[in-house]
Amino acid sequence: MIKSSVVRSARTVKKQDKTKIHVSGLQIGMHICELDRPWLETPFLMQGFLLETPQDIECVAEVCEYVYIDEVRDTLVRPEERIVSNRNQSKPRYIHKVPSNQEHSKIHGFHREARGITKTLLDEVRLGNALNMKQVKQTVSECVDSILRNQFALLWLSQIKDKDDYLAEHSLNVAILAITFGRHLQLPEEDLEKLGVCGMLHDVGKTKIPEEILNKPSKLNREEFAIMRQHTTFGSKLLVGKSDVYSGAVDVAHNHHEMLDGSGYPRGLKDHKLNPFTRMITLVDIYDAMTSERCYKAGNSSLSALKILYAGKGTKYDSHLVTEFIKCIGLYPVGNLVELKNGCVAIVVSNNYQNRRLPRIHLVVNENKKPVDGYVIDTAKVKNNEKMAGYEIVNVLPAGCHGLKLQELIERGIKLE
Repeated sequence: MIKSSVVRSARTVKKQDKTKIHVSGLQIGMHICELDRPWLETPFLMQGFLLETPQDIECVAEVCEYVYIDEVRDTLVRPEERIVSNRNQSKPRYIHKVPSNQEHSKIHGFHREARGITKTLLDEVRLGNALNMKQVKQTVSECVDSILRNQFALLWLSQIKDKDDYLAEHSLNVAILAITFGRHLQLPEEDLEKLGVCGMLHDVGKTKIPEEILNKPSKLNREEFAIMRQHTTFGSKLLVGKSDVYSGAVDVAHNHHEMLDGSGYPRGLKDHKLNPFTRMITLVDIYDAMTSERCYKAGNSSLSALKILYAGKGTKYDSHLVTEFIKCIGLYPVGNLVELKNGCVAIVVSNNYQNRRLPRIHLVVNENKKPVDGYVIDTAKVKNNEKMAGYEIVNVLPAGCHGLKLQELIERGIKLE
């Protein structure tokens, strides 16, 4: 179970250090923790992988001159820097219990219902009524159950964006993304439930922001932005002291706009004062906000959003969590639009577990940018196939690009594999 920061005496712990090594010196069994260039400029999904075969070494040598490998050393950690992130126990090992397409069929109706429930919950709070925590927990619990069966189906549905219901949609999406992230980190199911509640309620304070500011179709001025920033304080006040609200959700509602370097708001808190759940929701919140279409802007692509998070790791955002979140989301998340070398556009319908930079995609727009019924392409088989030349992925596109909406594509019969 993830806990908040606690005061403890300093102690010596084992800590991984890194050693620079030329690629000519790589050996099977070494663990690479860093490359000599940003990971986004290489074919690798993330930094941090074990060299298991001669082919692994060859792949690294093709793109890098040197890398950094992990070593272990003893180090003294000051008590104010210590954050308990996990109990000293074995982590649960989650597996996909059902295929993605089967889970999608099972929970498509639930997702539509959950969006409506979330909107009703927030509307009730806006009107001054009590927050229905029983409904919040039930919705989160069903999300957890689905994500434990298969992590991709709800992620696919969370790509459905509707700028007119942004607050409710964003709240549900952050819960889904947070639970998925927690699953990736192998947190126990009890923590996934708590993390989902934190995600669902992180922006509850926005129900107290005037709608003309909340839904303004242009950039906020200084006074309006000052009012908008108050949603963190409003949120914590709405949740604090309620016996049926997980206490960690109060902290998340208050602090999810704080940054490690103290540049956030409302209190300018720094690093060790921000607990792990808050750090996780911060990343998920920013990612979903950046990739969503708003009334005043188009959404960014997933890859663009990940680059922004990567640029802030270690300063604004928790370095370890950023790296893990990038691993969790991947270069080509299911439901994302991708542009191909020949100009065609496709949607990602499944990931390749052996090589997640080579997913299976469904063609939806031809090289003339005209909609097509299309077919599924396994990009892992494109590289050495002359007949498939031009079908390599060259770019990730924002949601809604070329007028393509996920809901409409699903209605056309395109589905997860």
